[in-house]
Amino acid sequence: MSAIREAGKADIPLLVLQHRMMFEEIRALMQKSPDPAKLAAMDECYREKLLGQLSTPACAAFLAVEGGHAAGSVGVSIVSMVPVPEDPQDRVAYIHSLYVEKAFRSRGIARGLMSRAVDHCRALGIVRVQLAASAAGKPLYESMGFAPLFQAMGLRLYPS
Repeated sequence: MSAIREAGKADIPLLVLQHRMMFEEIRALMQKSPDPAKLAAMDECYREKLLGQLSTPACAAFLAVEGGHAAGSVGVSIVSMVPVPEDPQDRVAYIHSLYVEKAFRSRGIARGLMSRAVDHCRALGIVRVQLAASAAGKPLYESMGFAPLFQAMGLRLYPS
């Protein structure tokens, strides 16, 4: 059984690595090769985000440790969004970067990490918890009560 603990600044290199591994696996399933330069830029931006926000009210991360090895991790960022009738506050939790290393899968680690992340949000009084689901993660999230909210659309603005 893995132990789940809150991550600290010393864990940032591991959190950045597992964040990258998550995207590499997702892209491999999509048969897309990510640009190494963009991956490096993503790593640096995520590292800076964690350095500035980890262990503040804006961001938390949790690690699942099994046999002395960090088997997986998850992050929670608190963002400001518009209030809605069901939730008149502007604080929304965004769960991100859920990753469990292949050798540790199918042991309930992802569920444990998600439960810890949701409990963290509940303790902060957060009513809305959102995430972006990969096909592999969707069954877990649905079993925990997550449901599609709406068909989101986005406009990507590229530098000219």
